[in-house]
Amino acid sequence: MPPDGGMMMPPDGGMMMPPDGGMMPPPDGGMTLRDGGMMPRDGGMMPRPEGGMGMMDAGGGSDMGPAIDAGGTACVGPPPVGAGLAEDRIGATTWSAQFSGNFTSLSGTTAVIGNEGTWGGSPGYARIFVWSTCSSSWELQQMVTGSTTTEDDVFGAAVSLDGDAVAIGAPMRPAGMDTGAAYVFRRSGTTWSQEALIAPPTAAGGRFGRAVSISGTTLAVGAPLGKDPTSAVTYSGIVTIHTRGPGGMWSFRTRPIPTTPFERDDAFGYALDLQGDTLVVGAPGSHVWGAGTGVPGKAWVFTGSGDTWTETGYLTASDGANDDWFGKSVARSGDLVIVGAPNHDVGASSDAGAAYVFTRAGGVWSQTAMLTASDASADAYFGFTVAAVSATRVVVGAAGAARLYAFTLSGGTWTQDSAVYETCSGNVGYTLDVSGGLAISARPGGAIFDLSDPDAACVP
Repeated sequence: MPPDGGMMMPPDGGMMMPPDGGMMPPPDGGMTLRDGGMMPRDGGMMPRPEGGMGMMDAGGGSDMGPAIDAGGTACVGPPPVGAGLAEDRIGATTWSAQFSGNFTSLSGTTAVIGNEGTWGGSPGYARIFVWSTCSSSWELQQMVTGSTTTEDDVFGAAVSLDGDAVAIGAPMRPAGMDTGAAYVFRRSGTTWSQEALIAPPTAAGGRFGRAVSISGTTLAVGAPLGKDPTSAVTYSGIVTIHTRGPGGMWSFRTRPIPTTPFERDDAFGYALDLQGDTLVVGAPGSHVWGAGTGVPGKAWVFTGSGDTWTETGYLTASDGANDDWFGKSVARSGDLVIVGAPNHDVGASSDAGAAYVFTRAGGVWSQTAMLTASDASADAYFGFTVAAVSATRVVVGAAGAARLYAFTLSGGTWTQDSAVYETCSGNVGYTLDVSGGLAISARPGGAIFDLSDPDAACVP
């Protein structure tokens, strides 16, 4: 079984990633992850990284259309929490079937849904919504795409929102190649404008933009097929750090380098969570593709700023097994990090999935808990996505089961909520972000869940 269930092995043994970002359990009972995963949208193999790009091209205007006032800034306010709103579907009426809302991010009063478009057609889009206190609903504020995007760029395959800034990845730019790019948009009033187009600083991007995470004036970008120029290992993955300077100019600063040696197809940078001076990096890949075995996966914690980022934590699962895909998802809140391993077997249930909690004490990160679903089942892929609400509350997405599970730490024990968060249809669990007691996950359009609602249930 390919460790991500969606990565195909090219004839020369290298690592492939579909433009949807990897593991996608089939909704129709078709090919499973253990059966070999999904083919690229055109049915063929994806091209290897080639060619080069400059470090950063100047940003330009790129909005798909004028900003929508949504009642004006006076109407934008905090969405309700604890008011019995079990689930709120946003954007459902504005998306056609080809735009399934695969990638989501939430920050305060704003939500972003990225949609990588159709293979051989759309370049991809992102729609930005705000909570309107005037209409008591999520209103579309603007739809954006990159200034230079073309079909097959997969713009929207990763999104990260922080206040008035959003980073969006286009890992197949240009036109279905594996080089990639990341875009930064910034809001002024009610209008979002492209601030920068950031291209990989190395000759071959390696799906640069497959993961993005923005925090203040710092941006981390993952390229899980990239090659670090200081290493002889190919397709190990790279992460780059960029900072915003005067006039909104973004500059490449450095590449965080783990102290453990890179291995082929590590997929370092497949998942990222940057908050302030701390960056968590997931590397779920395997260096033994095609042999039926692999490695459990890894994650790292780096701290720093500007040009200097130092490894402060190396995270592995206490019971990690080959092909667990530990590191497929990562999240942090203060001294807590949670890492997903969606292909971990639970008892006789293959690929039921698990999530691991690590805490920092005295500067040392240690595993303190392993979480599984109370109704663990085969091919549920629990841990496909993870989010940390606080140091005592986490949420885990199970893409195969199409559910979200919330856990609370009390008295040294993590306890699962009595109810799960789900919709009657849609792909809840494929993506996940949290902010202010709310969680956003993918379905056709998007789904916002109130995590304080103990009676959350299937909502049509």
